[in-house]
Parts: sequence; C-alpha cells; structure tokens
Amino acid sequence: MTELIELSEVSKHYHLGKDIIPALSNINLKINKGEIISIIGPSGSGKSTLLHLIGLMDHASKGEVFYKGHNVKKFTKNELAHIRGEKIGFIFQDFNLLNDLTIKDNIALPLLINSKTNKISPSQNQKIDQLLNQLNISDRFNHRPKQVSGGQKQRAAIARALITNPEILIADEPTGNLDDFTSQQIINLLYKMSKEQQLTMIIVTHDKKIAEKADKIIEIKKGKITKTS
Repeated sequence: MTELIELSEVSKHYHLGKDIIPALSNINLKINKGEIISIIGPSGSGKSTLLHLIGLMDHASKGEVFYKGHNVKKFTKNELAHIRGEKIGFIFQDFNLLNDLTIKDNIALPLLINSKTNKISPSQNQKIDQLLNQLNISDRFNHRPKQVSGGQKQRAAIARALITNPEILIADEPTGNLDDFTSQQIINLLYKMSKEQQLTMIIVTHDKKIAEKADKIIEIKKGKITKTS
C-alpha cells in the first residue's frame, strides 16, 4: 500500500503565558492511500489537534511528520500551501461556507484560489455541475448558504472539499450540527464517495456508529493513542 502520511513520535504542546499545555504525546501513526480512518475520544483528548497535524495545518512541537515519505519540515510555506490547497480536502462541523457567495461559487472557491488567471475553466465548471448532481443539490446552486438546510450546506462543503480532486479528505465532526437522519445520509455519502474515488479519509467523530464504518478506528485519550482496531 502507498503511504501518504506518517507521524513518528509526534508531540504537540501550546504555550499559555508561562505554562505549557500538552495536547499530544508520542503519537505514531501511518495512513495509507485509500484507507478510511476514524478518530474517536472524549472532548479535549487531542482529536482535532491530531487532525490538524495530519492535514498539515499545524506543526509538531516534537517528532516528525512525513507526507509521501518527505519530512514536512523541509517544505517551504508555498509548498505546504499547495499541498493543502490541492491534495487535501477539508470538511468542518460548521460548514465554513461564505454567506455572500452562492452555493456554486462556494464550491468553486478553491479553484479560484489556486488559479493563476482567477477564472474557472469549462472542464472545472463541468466538474462543479457533476458534483452538484452527485450530491443532489443542483437545484440549490444559485442559493446563498442562509437559504438552504444544514444537510444541503454540508453537501456543498463536501463538494468544495472534492472539487480539487484531493488525495486525502479530512472531516472534523462533519455531522455535529445535523439531525440524526441527515447525519446518516451525509456519512453514507462520504463513505460511498471515498470508496468510489479511492480517497483516503480521516474523520473525527463522537458517534461510534459512524466510527465503526471505517477501515480503522483510532481511540485517543489525554493526548495519546490508547487503542487501534
């Protein structure tokens, strides 16, 4: 299997005045292409911090993080930004959609950010329309986020995460603001699309039913991995 992300003896701490607050301690983890991994644990256990390190959004205080065998410490800021912008898709609990943009424009945003011409190509526009249809929100493409339901917002957020054809999909409590029925729809959709596109997906969740659908479950408590199953 192709290894995408590796964390070796990784620790993370934060400074609060003169105090040092530990968040993660001696984490060892390998993530391979096509794997679906769920991360579970109580609030404050370090789940989101671990996700940020996996997604190259933060740096380790100690230890090494590797992307495709390359130590991320050796990447420039521009190289890291490129990987995050094109190789990793992010889905968040609060959707992170811009209220001033339409659903379609929100989905297109990563393409515009990465574009040298600040324009969407015909093939990219076709990809947006394809995702709108796949996610069953094509009839909402011209609506603003405030005009659609929570489930439709999350579908738009999923489309935005997938629009750059990423290798890795990272989801931080993607159903936290949804009712049970909508949550199940969204999770089934995420798992289905990840399998179909052979995406590597890492999902943080409090819901054990959601976690059990993954290929691998990682339990974390007090900043340490306590169980992998």
